[in-house]
Amino acid sequence: MNHPNEALKVGERVKAQVLEADKERRRIRLGIKQLEPTSIDEYIAEHKPGDSVSGRIVDVSGNRAKVELGEGVFATCKLTEQRGPESTAAPGKADVSALGAMLAAKWKAGAGTQSASEAPKAGQVRSFRIAAIDPGQKKIELDLA
Repeated sequence: MNHPNEALKVGERVKAQVLEADKERRRIRLGIKQLEPTSIDEYIAEHKPGDSVSGRIVDVSGNRAKVELGEGVFATCKLTEQRGPESTAAPGKADVSALGAMLAAKWKAGAGTQSASEAPKAGQVRSFRIAAIDPGQKKIELDLA
């Protein structure tokens, strides 16, 4: 549908949202599509704060991450400063036994899971907990699980 004439008839009653009111030109702009539920509206209707969800980290900037929870559904996650065990080995020398133990643990955990101590990076699929949902602003706030 390219033009409203293709979908509407003069005198037809419709529900619409006021997008703009121009008093000088005595015009109002209306929108019908804005009343149709979007994928984020559906996601918000199906979830509540406290729910555990998984998502893919799209971008990390500063102490915030943008997370894709589904097609067209994005949320933000506040990242806390996470410190893992510091390595005492020199940068050029790796402790082979520690590396072997780390690889064995990763293998047992499975390739798709990320350890909680690993710093969040773009592309990772992680578990999150929904901290807050604002349906009016269509915003979802997450915490790392």
